[in-house]
Amino acid sequence: DRFERTLRAEIAGDDWLDANPPRIQRTGAAFGSSSVDPHNVVVRAIQGAAEALTGRTPRTIGVPYGCDMALWVREGGAVTAVYGPGNVSHAHAPDEHIDLHEAATVAKSLVETVRRLQAT
Repeated sequence: DRFERTLRAEIAGDDWLDANPPRIQRTGAAFGSSSVDPHNVVVRAIQGAAEALTGRTPRTIGVPYGCDMALWVREGGAVTAVYGPGNVSHAHAPDEHIDLHEAATVAKSLVETVRRLQAT
């Protein structure tokens, strides 16, 4: 509502926009719950790739925060999983940071994940 009110106030008085007002439609960005079967080939590929590189299998867990996964699942019908470096408690915070070694390891894991999925 605030976005729409602000937009309309800013464009008020513009002849063209008064004659052709923008149509505002919300199509996503509403985080909600989602899930993926922990036995899905995508999840298994991520786990196998990460384990091959690190010697540890990432756990499949539920989390209490929203993320883009919900949009991919709900809007796109995609099978997806959240996997990445860092601690989520540092995300979107004043001191947001990740370890570069962790980021490189995750990047290598994701490349290997794609290789594994292409082989299936």
